[in-house]
Amino acid sequence: MHVRIRTFGKPDSVVVVESKLTKIEKFRRIISEKFDIEPKSQRLFYGGKLLEDGYTFHDYNIKLNDVIQLMIKVQPVDSTETATQKVNHEQNNKTKSNSKVYQDAESDLYLVGDLVDTKDKEQGTWLEGKIIQIVYDPETLSTNVSHETRTNGDTEGTSVKEDDHNDAPSIIQNDKNAKVTKASITNFFSTRSRTKKQNGHKSSESNELKPDRSVLYKIQLDDDEEDSDLYCTEKEIRPRARTVLEIKDLKIGQKIMVNYNTDEPLEKGYWYDFKQRKQARSNRDWGRGMACVGKTKTCTMPPNHFGPIPGIEVGMCWRFRIQLSETGVHRPPVSGIHGRDVEGAYSIVLSGGYEDDVDNGNEFTYTGSGGRDLSGNKRTAEQSCDQTLTRENKALARNCAAGEVSEKGGDAGDAWRNGKPVRVVRSYKMLRHFPKYAPSEGIRYDGIYKVVKYYPEKGLSGFRVWKYLLRRDDPNPAPWEPNAKQYSIIYPDGYLEAEAEKKKLKEKKSKGNKGSKKQAREPNNSSDSDCKVSPPKKKRKVSNEKLNTEKSDDPKKSPKKKIASIFNVKSPNTKNTKINSNLLTPEEQDAIEADTLNSKLWKECLTVCHESGKKEFIEQVTQAFLCIICQDVAVNPITTPCCHNFCLGCLKLAFKSNAKCCPCCRRGLQEPPSSENVNEQLRAALRAVMPGYDAGKK
Repeated sequence: MHVRIRTFGKPDSVVVVESKLTKIEKFRRIISEKFDIEPKSQRLFYGGKLLEDGYTFHDYNIKLNDVIQLMIKVQPVDSTETATQKVNHEQNNKTKSNSKVYQDAESDLYLVGDLVDTKDKEQGTWLEGKIIQIVYDPETLSTNVSHETRTNGDTEGTSVKEDDHNDAPSIIQNDKNAKVTKASITNFFSTRSRTKKQNGHKSSESNELKPDRSVLYKIQLDDDEEDSDLYCTEKEIRPRARTVLEIKDLKIGQKIMVNYNTDEPLEKGYWYDFKQRKQARSNRDWGRGMACVGKTKTCTMPPNHFGPIPGIEVGMCWRFRIQLSETGVHRPPVSGIHGRDVEGAYSIVLSGGYEDDVDNGNEFTYTGSGGRDLSGNKRTAEQSCDQTLTRENKALARNCAAGEVSEKGGDAGDAWRNGKPVRVVRSYKMLRHFPKYAPSEGIRYDGIYKVVKYYPEKGLSGFRVWKYLLRRDDPNPAPWEPNAKQYSIIYPDGYLEAEAEKKKLKEKKSKGNKGSKKQAREPNNSSDSDCKVSPPKKKRKVSNEKLNTEKSDDPKKSPKKKIASIFNVKSPNTKNTKINSNLLTPEEQDAIEADTLNSKLWKECLTVCHESGKKEFIEQVTQAFLCIICQDVAVNPITTPCCHNFCLGCLKLAFKSNAKCCPCCRRGLQEPPSSENVNEQLRAALRAVMPGYDAGKK
C-alpha cells in the first residue's frame, strides 16, 4: 500500500506503507526518515480530519494512493532574553540543590554498600548501582517539623477545653426504666475528648519518620565514572537481580526482567520489567495486500449489466483483482462467479481453482462453485461434498438458452447464441494448467462468451459437480490470435512509483547491513577456543570495465533487472502518431454530432479519444456529463440555458428546496423541470457511447 504526501509549494511524493493497520505514530517515523521532519513537528490531515496517534489507517479509512496533507509546526525561536533567563533559572536550581543539607539516616531494609537496581525515571529502565549514602529527605523533614509544631499548639488549646468539659454538671437520671444511662450520654457528646485520648497514644507514632517517604538513597551507578548525585526513594530501588532464567524455566507468577534494544533489536540493550497485556486471539496483520486496500474508483455502469463494459477492450490486462472491480468487468474481489440466481451471471473468472476445468481457448468447460469446506476464513479447499444448483451455479445456468433451469441440466443446441452474454476473464494462475491461453501476468479480459449447456457430473474428486460449456461469441479477435491488439498491463495509480521506492529502501538496508554483523542477545557460554572467529575474507578489487562486461555477458546473474524493467514499460500502441477517429462507430459519431447544445464538451472528449484512446474517452465523458448533485452521469439529462447538465430527478429536488436557479452557476431558472425538457439528443449520445449506463435508474 502507498499514499501521497502533499506539502505546500512542493509536488506530491509517494510514501510506502506496509499495511492498513499501520499506526499513525509509526507513519510519522516513516515521514521523518524520508523528509527529515521530527514527528513532534508534523501535523497530518486527511479528509478534513487531524490524524492522531493511537489510530490506524483503517480507522481513518485511508485508501490506496490517497493524499495526506502534511503541515510543519513552526517552533518558536528563543530570544536572547529568554535564553539568559533559562540559564539563570538552571543555575539557581543547581545552587538550590547544592545548598540542600542531607542528614544521615538508617534503613531497616538496606545498608550502605548494598548492590541494587535503580529505575530510570524517564525511560523506565533498570540500571545497576551501589548505595553509597542513606539520608533523610529535606522536604519531608521540613513538613514533618511544621506539622509537629502545629499539633503541639492544638493540644495546649484543647487541654483547657477538656478541663472545662470535665467540670460540667452531671446529668441526673429521672426515669428508672430508661435504657439510656448517664455514662452513655456523656460519652456521646464528648467525642473530642475521647478521640484525643485515643490519639494520644498514636501521637508518638505520627512524629516518627516513615522510611518509605522520608529516606533517600544515594546511588552510584556502575557505568558512571564521576561522583553521582542521584537520590532515589525506596520504591525506585530493589536488590540487584543476579539470576539468569531460560525461557523453559519460566513459571507463572514470576516477576522477571527482559533485555531489549529499541533502536537495534538484535543487539544488547537495557533491562525492563516484563509485563504481558491481555492479547487478542489473533495478531495476524490482515491489512497487507491489494485485496484489503479497497476500491479507489467506482464504475458508472450498473452492477447488473450484461455484456461488454464501455471503454473496456478485449485483451486489456490488469495487475490486481481489485482493479477488475473498479472497472466493472468483474465486481466480486474473491468470488469466481458474479451473478444473481433470479437474473443470471454477468461475469466469471478462469483461475484454475478447480481440477475439472478444461480450457480450449474459444471453448472451455467451467466448474461451478460450492462443495468445499471454507470454515476458518479459508479462501479455497479440496472438494468435500456435492455441489448444488443454487446461488451462483443457478445464475450461470440461467444464461443458457435451454428454457427453464432444471436439476437434470440443459442444452441450448444450435440456439446457444440466444443466451445471455457472460464476460470472461482469465488469470495468470491458468499458466500451470493451460499456458497457451493464459496471460503471462495479471488478469486479462477475453471478451463475451455464452453458455451452450450445463450438466451435473461426477468430478475427479469423487463428488458431483456442475459443469458448464461456454463458447466465444465476440466480434473482436481473441488475445491469443495473431491479428489481436496487444495492450500493456495496467497498474494502480502510483504503483510503479511505490515499487521504485521499495526498491530504494531495500538497497539502502542492504548497504547498511553489509559492513556490520549483528550480535545475538543470548549469553555466550562457549569456551575461548570456540569463540574464535575466522577473519573476514578480503574482496578483490575489480575494475569497472570488467564489471560492466560481466554484467552484459551474464544477464542471468541479475534476475532483479526484470523487476526494474516494469518501471519503463511502454505500451506498444502509445506512439507519437494520433489514434485514428475510427475508434467510434458511425452510429456513435452521428449521435454525438446531433447534440448541438453540448458541442463544446463533445469536442473536448473527442480530442481525448484521438490522442489517448477509447478507454480515456469514456472516462472523459463521465467527467464532462457528471451531475454535480448525485455525482453520477446524468440520467434523463436536462441541459440548462447556461449549458450545465443535470438529472431530471435531481433538478426536481433542487426546485423543491426553493432553489429556482442552476445548482452549478446560480443562474435563475424560470420554469420547473419536467420530462419535456429532457435533452433527447444527449441521452441518445450517452446511450450510444455507454450502452446500459442508465439501466435501473430513474
